[in-house]
Amino acid sequence: MLRRFLRDSAIYGLSNLLTRGLGLLLLPLYTRVLTPTQYGMVDLLQVFRTIVALTVALEISQGAVRLVVDSRSDAEKRELVSTALWFTVGAYTLFAVVSMAWAGPLSRWLLDAPDAAGAFRLAVLYVVAAGVFGLLQDLLRFDFQARAYAVSSLASVAVVGAVTVALLLGTELRVGAIFLGLTAGNLVGVALAARAARRRVGPVFRWSRCRDMLAFSIPLVVSGVSIFVATFIDRIAIRQLMTVADVGVFGVGARFASVVSLGMVVLQTALTPLVYNHYTEEGTPREIARILRLVAALFVPAVVGLAVFGPEIIAGVTTPEYLAAAPVLPVLAASMALSQFWVFAPGLGLGRRTRTIALLNVGAAALNTALNYLLIPWWGIMGAALATLCGAVMTAAGYVALGRRHYRVPYAPARLLGAAGLGVAAVLAARALWGAAPVADAAGWAAKAGFCLAAAAGAAALLVSADEVRRVPALLARRAGPA
Repeated sequence: MLRRFLRDSAIYGLSNLLTRGLGLLLLPLYTRVLTPTQYGMVDLLQVFRTIVALTVALEISQGAVRLVVDSRSDAEKRELVSTALWFTVGAYTLFAVVSMAWAGPLSRWLLDAPDAAGAFRLAVLYVVAAGVFGLLQDLLRFDFQARAYAVSSLASVAVVGAVTVALLLGTELRVGAIFLGLTAGNLVGVALAARAARRRVGPVFRWSRCRDMLAFSIPLVVSGVSIFVATFIDRIAIRQLMTVADVGVFGVGARFASVVSLGMVVLQTALTPLVYNHYTEEGTPREIARILRLVAALFVPAVVGLAVFGPEIIAGVTTPEYLAAAPVLPVLAASMALSQFWVFAPGLGLGRRTRTIALLNVGAAALNTALNYLLIPWWGIMGAALATLCGAVMTAAGYVALGRRHYRVPYAPARLLGAAGLGVAAVLAARALWGAAPVADAAGWAAKAGFCLAAAAGAAALLVSADEVRRVPALLARRAGPA
């Protein structure tokens, strides 16, 4: 299982690195062409896309992949996949009609701008294309078509980048240019992913299959909305208590922090199908625990690195208007990574305890919301980041504690908590030593680099044995066989 995990992680990693990293690669252009207020509008429209993705299609993709795993024949799988696809297409079509008709009032409510209806309509087109593309990519993942997934992702990224840059530099479009580029890229991805999934997709729709999938997925809508609140209430609260420009600054911080969370997304993409297909095997829980410790040994130094070099990163890539985002980088990175921790605690999902998942996420969302409105008036965007981190910690702990009854993973809690404590201490020490201003001299850079290396060595010593370090190159060098 570990060999296949490493192989699929490499494939998904490249595609996700470019897909999710494109916004980061384009950030120097964005922050020079867009004002903080315009970047805040982009960020809020992405928040809108997320809530639509979680609700409009009733999370039927999760029902599809869960039932496909248990399907006994190709015909049954084809019925499930086809039904999920046509349900999704119909749901998004209805959403698009309603949103286009109400673009004026919806854009004024969301963006606090009287002339943003055009940009909002372009964002709606992107939301529809991204929703269908996301379903098709989920199906490719669980059909173990990693290469097809990567090809469709990379082609989509190439089109998004080319169209967005051309429109930003060659036209007067600003916010609209970004969403036109995203729409074009996602439509290309839909075409390629649909072609790769054609053996699973046909002109088939079965209400009985649809009901089975929705019975599994509808409780996850509540869970998904709760995750949305836990993830994005910070932007909403900043928008209400501060300004859209502050949302833009916070969004830049979140974009940089996503470098760390990208690794967690790659792991989730590769590991989840393997866990669901091999969870009954005796060695799988130990493999999950081992992968977790290896990941944590990389994750802790990455967060410390953002804390140490955050001011230099922001100053080097963006304009001075965005420098206030530097202090929130490590906090947001930790939050984003912990929000994906459920992949290492699969008990609730394997036990089909979707209502428990929903209640857990509702609780975390409530905590996150309360803390955002409590802390933002005192600490601004740092208060929002800390509130989000508290919600993520609660969610991760809940998945571990509540999932143990259904699937027990032999974690090494003392080692994991020790590494977490080391990371927190290092982040606080970095802030005390260097503050939020970038250093300009070689001695300062050398001191920061040494500090990061020491944190990395400490995390590795706590989490990884010498034998495990020696085994990774051997696993990577071997030709991947059956998991």
